[in-house]
Amino acid sequence: MDVYSQTVTNNALAAATAETVVQLVTAATERIQITSITIAFDGTSSTAEPVDVFLVTQDTAGTSSAGTIGKLDAAAPTAQTTSRITFTAEPTTDSNEIWRTMIHPQGGIYEKNWALGDATAPKIAVSSRVGLKMNAPAAVNTSVTIQWVE
Repeated sequence: MDVYSQTVTNNALAAATAETVVQLVTAATERIQITSITIAFDGTSSTAEPVDVFLVTQDTAGTSSAGTIGKLDAAAPTAQTTSRITFTAEPTTDSNEIWRTMIHPQGGIYEKNWALGDATAPKIAVSSRVGLKMNAPAAVNTSVTIQWVE
């Protein structure tokens, strides 16, 4: 198994609007297990309300750009999974919520890790889309890295 990642930096979140920050699209022949999600915000107010962060399955790409996937081992083959970033129109999200948390936007970093084989780790089926969405009560910028194994 090889480890791949997609990073999005300084993504502006509008106030009170659920927005997809990154979407992974699995190949027709390869399912994935998400192993890590790292999230940072640049908020400065200690009284700001937390940002709702959730991982959901999605049905479409929305209007977005192709991401650039990194690999942790330079000798690894090219990832079968592709990614979408910089959304100007939201993808269609179905009702399958995989993971959710609330994070305070005032600085710092939040990291969620799942070990290989962890029964609670998000496993994404072949030919599927999964999106990391956020809904911030006030406008804030976020940077995200999501890692997975194929």
